[in-house]
Amino acid sequence: MSNLRVTSLRGRTAGSSPTLPDGVVVTGVTTSTSFSGNLTGNASGLTGTPNISCGTGSFTGNVTLQANLDLQDNDRLNIGSGDDLTIRHNGNDTIFENDTGHIYVFNYANGSDITLRSDDGSGGIANYIVCDGSSGKVRLYNYGNQKLDTISSGVNVTGEVQCDGININGAYEQVAEAVSALNIDLSTGNYFKKSISSSSTVTFSNPPASGTVGSFTLELVLTGSSTAITWPAGTGGQGTVYWNGDAGTTAPTLVDARTHLFMFVTTDGGTKYRGAVLSDYTG
Repeated sequence: MSNLRVTSLRGRTAGSSPTLPDGVVVTGVTTSTSFSGNLTGNASGLTGTPNISCGTGSFTGNVTLQANLDLQDNDRLNIGSGDDLTIRHNGNDTIFENDTGHIYVFNYANGSDITLRSDDGSGGIANYIVCDGSSGKVRLYNYGNQKLDTISSGVNVTGEVQCDGININGAYEQVAEAVSALNIDLSTGNYFKKSISSSSTVTFSNPPASGTVGSFTLELVLTGSSTAITWPAGTGGQGTVYWNGDAGTTAPTLVDARTHLFMFVTTDGGTKYRGAVLSDYTG
């Protein structure tokens, strides 16, 4: 088959385009200033790494990709008439840049979440933020362990809150911890309740570190008779309780069938506790 070379191809009337009802098959390079209509094709019959290369292009309709859109390092995906949103990877980091307005993330699926995950420090992946669409809560995590969630009345914190200062605007509420044994675990609260029907020994555990103030109140109800309470006195890994009123380590005498409020403070990691008592409540 011989080659056919043309410098121009025109329609039958001046200014019109030619009509090729059976299409045209080209071997080699086709150069055109524009295409009108559908442009289709595939890699059938091509060797090597077939591709279509162009400088710039404009599409007025939808573009559907059947495979990947492969952008190389520092290639940008520009979105918006003024390229207001840009997504790129610079070889080390992925970068989202927005120049106009706010950024909104929507999830309209009923009861579904928006989850932000990242490395867990051990090569795995863990939750850091979850917007829970089924409960309305926002949950914060530390390496996948939930530490805070929003609730209708405020926030609920799991664990310890460390802050430079605190300003409470409203009522302060503390759960009264019911003590099942005779050990007061300072890591569980600041107000403890215990009823005792016979002479007993009270111990303290898990005080805050030295240099940190730890204080708590013990509501003690005596229901027996001739009840004597033994307090920590520096033995068995315990600190020593010192009482107010120049009493030293001599504990106050208690009256049975009464409620007594004990207040304790330690600043040295539980080596020394300073105690005071409001005693003999009948109600």
